[in-house]
Amino acid sequence: MFAVSQEGVTPVECGQKMDAILNQFVGSLRTLGVSSNDVFVDFIAQEKIYGYHVQETVAKEELSGFEIKKNVSIHYHDKALLDRLVIAASNEKIFDLVKVDYIVKDPGPIQNRLMEEAVRIIKRKAMPYEKMFGISLLSPPQVYASKPSVYYPFDLYDSYTAYESEQVDRGFISQNTPFRTCAKATPSTLTP
Repeated sequence: MFAVSQEGVTPVECGQKMDAILNQFVGSLRTLGVSSNDVFVDFIAQEKIYGYHVQETVAKEELSGFEIKKNVSIHYHDKALLDRLVIAASNEKIFDLVKVDYIVKDPGPIQNRLMEEAVRIIKRKAMPYEKMFGISLLSPPQVYASKPSVYYPFDLYDSYTAYESEQVDRGFISQNTPFRTCAKATPSTLTP
């Protein structure tokens, strides 16, 4: 899943820029063998962007544009394709790879392989102690039940946020000059 965002002065301008980038990206995906049925574009948000207009010692926050955000989900089978998908995305100035989900239909053999590797590591760690101290470690207790733990990527990330922001540039204003900011009053902030 790739996150795509575009900024513009108006929502219409954002939409036109977004459509142009997505059309190019989907075209690139087709050349990699990804069918249009395996690509899903999901609208995420349209947000206002505010900037600061600085006059003397006052920075006034003003609406400066809009940003549209969308996710592009791609379903593919060949894990080697991921590197080519990232390159295709970066060619279209899409740099935000949000997540990759791996779907395992039969986890049994993988769990067995992991258990064998864990036992091998435990035995390797126990050997130096037995050799150095001339002792024999007790055999492990008998296992009556075993429940493997599985961690999926969505379990490991509490949240994901890509963040960019504008900063106030004091420019020619002296660093010792008092600097105030103003925000527009809204009805909820006005008091009688």
